[in-house]
Amino acid sequence: MKRSIAEFFKKQCVEVNDAGGKDEPTSQHTDTSDDESTGADREELPNTDISNKECEIVYARVIDNGRPTNILIGHIDVQHAHAEGIYAATKKAFASLGRKCENWLEKVIALGADGAAVNLDHKGGVIALLHAEVGSFVIPFHCMPHRLELGLLSVQKDVSMIGQVYDLLHLIWKTYHFSPKSVRELKALGAEIGVTAYAPSGVKGTRWLPHVSRSLNTLLKLGKDGDPQSSGQFAAVYMHMDHLAGASANADIAGRARKIKATTEDGTFVAFCHFLSDIFSSISRFSLLLQRNDVILPQVVSAIESLLATIQTMAARVKPDGKLSEFLTAIKEQHQQKEGETGGQKLKYQGVTLVKGEDEKLAEGQPISQCAPRLQKAMELTYKLELLDHGVKEVKFLLKHYSTVLNRYVQMSANQEAQTDELLALESIYDKEEFHRTESRQRGKINLCPEVPPNFRLLVKGEACVEFGISFLPPLVLSFELPTDYPSSSAPVFTLSSKWLSRVQITALCKRLDELWEENRGNVVLFTWIQFLKEETLEFLNIQSPLEVQTIGGQPHCESGQNQAEDTAVEKSKVQELDPRAVQEVDPHTDILTQLLDFNEAQKQKEFDSKVFSCGICFSENLGSNSLLFKECQHVFCKACVKEYFQIQIKDGKVQSLTCPEPECMSLASPAQVKLLVGEDEFARYDRLLLQSSLNRMADIVYCPRMSCCMAVMIEPDTNMGICPSCRFVFCTLCKRAYHALSLCKEVQMEKDQQEKLRKYDALSEDWVKENSKSCPSCRINIQKDLGCNKMTCLSCQQYFCWICLAVLNRKDPYSHFRGDTNPCNNF
Repeated sequence: MKRSIAEFFKKQCVEVNDAGGKDEPTSQHTDTSDDESTGADREELPNTDISNKECEIVYARVIDNGRPTNILIGHIDVQHAHAEGIYAATKKAFASLGRKCENWLEKVIALGADGAAVNLDHKGGVIALLHAEVGSFVIPFHCMPHRLELGLLSVQKDVSMIGQVYDLLHLIWKTYHFSPKSVRELKALGAEIGVTAYAPSGVKGTRWLPHVSRSLNTLLKLGKDGDPQSSGQFAAVYMHMDHLAGASANADIAGRARKIKATTEDGTFVAFCHFLSDIFSSISRFSLLLQRNDVILPQVVSAIESLLATIQTMAARVKPDGKLSEFLTAIKEQHQQKEGETGGQKLKYQGVTLVKGEDEKLAEGQPISQCAPRLQKAMELTYKLELLDHGVKEVKFLLKHYSTVLNRYVQMSANQEAQTDELLALESIYDKEEFHRTESRQRGKINLCPEVPPNFRLLVKGEACVEFGISFLPPLVLSFELPTDYPSSSAPVFTLSSKWLSRVQITALCKRLDELWEENRGNVVLFTWIQFLKEETLEFLNIQSPLEVQTIGGQPHCESGQNQAEDTAVEKSKVQELDPRAVQEVDPHTDILTQLLDFNEAQKQKEFDSKVFSCGICFSENLGSNSLLFKECQHVFCKACVKEYFQIQIKDGKVQSLTCPEPECMSLASPAQVKLLVGEDEFARYDRLLLQSSLNRMADIVYCPRMSCCMAVMIEPDTNMGICPSCRFVFCTLCKRAYHALSLCKEVQMEKDQQEKLRKYDALSEDWVKENSKSCPSCRINIQKDLGCNKMTCLSCQQYFCWICLAVLNRKDPYSHFRGDTNPCNNF
């Protein structure tokens, strides 16, 4: 850099030669040159490594829906950090959850702790207290994450350079943790060299390996371009330490900075930091796996075997995509450039000159792998002690101790699996209208329509006997709930209801369902029940056609038309008491006959909607839901075609012609079908014209002559007086004037004179028509030609014919009649 670090900081309004008080902890810091930055630094650097009390954090590992999971019970202050105090704090944590964990001592099977004697000592530890209160079957074990940390601490003692890395990271953290001004200087320096500088994190005290790995990765973080020769976090920290070593008035800070600066210039040490970053990243992932809620033993075994292989590989060669590989590649490139130069040049990393380790040994990475065998040995020790050998005897004892509970659990699991499979199978077979399952519990409801034989009749007895043909009967509703020991021991709890069967008949069906369960005890039975109720209900109850519908005491009752009650299957089974599970759903405001007929029509419509039909007009294939059925003739057309047909007829006023479009079919559409297809205005016109047409055909109906009224008036026989019920106008039905009593109606004579004139006019008209028109050869209607060629089109029947000879012309080529010299007819 062209200007010194001190000049840069001075320009940034940061004093560098103040008294050491400016580098005191946050609570004593008085520099207010950048209040916003100072406040942020204070929030980012809380001191979390100081505690005045012993705090016990209690977790419970439980099985939730078949999978292991960890639950935080609580963290409780410990009054006395001995076994009794910790045990009392643990009980207090469980007690704070109330009834949810009140019987936890009855379910505990193991105690995991950090390995301290106060927890796992069999004579005076917490485990000894648990054995005394609960039983000797409780298994103590040393938690794997903590065991892993102890193994790494052991390796740290064997390999001094690992301790030096921890010391370096701790010194860097201490420099910035207790001096917010140093954090500001680091960030300002990073911004000047184009680096985003991060505040270092702690690595000692209660820090776990993932924290150490993150702190080391932060120190070695490259710049934005990812080039090891460009400045990054490492360069920013080194430059700041170089500045503090010479500029800080605080002897402690200056000495610490010189120590950090000298260490980071050691090339061998920097290379070793990159090696630790690679290996710590792999071990950190394993440590985090051990702390997962849902981790199980096979996953841990597989992960640690993979980690051991990774460590062994790193001992033999550099990890291809690791941080050490990046570092050594950069060093080799500089080493090769150095050999070609006459003057010696120092090797650099992120712009920092490395004063040691410049020889080929550094480039080859020989000093790097000295700790790998020790790490592998520690991991293998952990693997063997914690995963393969420890607790085998205790687990066998535990299985024996809980054999009854485990067998019951296995049976419950088998029952639950069988229930789930059965309900899923029913959901796949039946639609939502037939089968409804309650998700929260193992219960549901099934609507089962009994199969009705062909030509089944319904006989209604009353003043006159009336028969109806039906194809569907209302469903039987089977509501069920599956107990936990179904199907191994208990049957489903159920109720059976119907709207048209008597309680005696429903009781007989309930008894039969019980018999089917006894025949299939130990197996799922719901599908067997469903098949019986659908296929065999009518036969079992001896219900045959015609089914008689009667009302006895205001309650509906159905019985066989050929066999009376004393000869039914119900009487044969001698049912004495009504089953409380038999429910008759009776609505006192609804007639049973109406329910039966309405349900039959609804099911027939549903069946029609699901089928595919070919339209006789447009010949397209359509579902029944998009088609219209004329019930009298059973002809089917698509709704689009029929709608257009209806609209044209209504527009022309031919409301009496809304018949089936099939040729020569006179089946009329019902008003409900018309209303379904056409719009409101069109249906209003249809309804008005239909009423008017009906009234016009009645001989005793005339209309009020007042133009503002025109109300239909019913007249008495043998009288010509009409009284409008709307405007109360009394009029003569012959002359449509005010009623003139017995006086002769002048209109009668006038009508006779008028008719005589009309006869004369008709005679003249007929003569004129014969002279000036010709009859259509198809429909015989009179047609007059005024302009155009001799090819004529009848407006009534659309027939083509020749005006000269009245011959019917070919529809595809009507002008062929006029071609040829020998043809006497010409076109013009």
